[in-house]
Amino acid sequence: MRCTFCCISRLYGKQWKTNTVGNIIKDLEYFVNKYKINGIHFFDDNFFVDKKRVEEICDKIIKKKLNIKMWAMARCDVFSRFDKNFLLKLKQAGFTTINMGAESGSDKILKRLQKDITVEQIIKTAKLCKECDLRAEYSFMMAYPYETQEDFNKTLELIDKLNKICNPDIKLLIYTPLPGTKLFNDCLDYGLNSPQNLEEWGSYEYEHIVGSWITPKQAGLYRTLTHLVWFLYTPNMELKYKKLYQRLGYRILKKLALFRWNHKFFRFPLEWRLVEKFVNR
Repeated sequence: MRCTFCCISRLYGKQWKTNTVGNIIKDLEYFVNKYKINGIHFFDDNFFVDKKRVEEICDKIIKKKLNIKMWAMARCDVFSRFDKNFLLKLKQAGFTTINMGAESGSDKILKRLQKDITVEQIIKTAKLCKECDLRAEYSFMMAYPYETQEDFNKTLELIDKLNKICNPDIKLLIYTPLPGTKLFNDCLDYGLNSPQNLEEWGSYEYEHIVGSWITPKQAGLYRTLTHLVWFLYTPNMELKYKKLYQRLGYRILKKLALFRWNHKFFRFPLEWRLVEKFVNR
């Protein structure tokens, strides 16, 4: 992967490393039989890089009748090329959710990020997931140093399009410059104040806006949008709340979030400042 914002290749190199199909099936059988687990999330950065290998895993899971739900990560360009038969086999084996990094609704931004995907491919993945009854999850980022208002609006528009197609889970996150990446070095040219000592690095937090190109007004908008999308596009969130008052509070906040999102009215987000304060306690 060539993504300018990602540090994975810096940490682990660009060589693909994996386990054998036999060992994967053996591990799944062990956890299902011994611990009675009913779900697992494969955190491979690109689980679908070898389609033949994935098919073999599915065939063995189906043959052994392992009753387990599975989540995995995929690239949008790779997933958009899969045929319906392959996707139905994923579904039969127990795959329920596919995580994909969309990053932006602007092809211009995607190109600068060297993401090697297009908006058209992102939309196609949503249609495929809808057709084959697979849940799609997309992550987007905002606050890139060279992101214009037009680019930002395109991201919001794409989220709307994806929601109409397949009602996916959506995460809209604040871009964090990670040292060692190309985009981090580019951010220095945009005025990023890089930490100079261990203490400063200790307060350099993921999802914490550090770019000098971000105005206080924009920073407030980004924080609000992070909460709005979190409430709107995490369908199973209410299941996490066990108490009645928690569920009622969630439902009220979700209605407010829906109103704000539909009208693109993000000013004076007092309720979301309270949420932010509560979440960060």
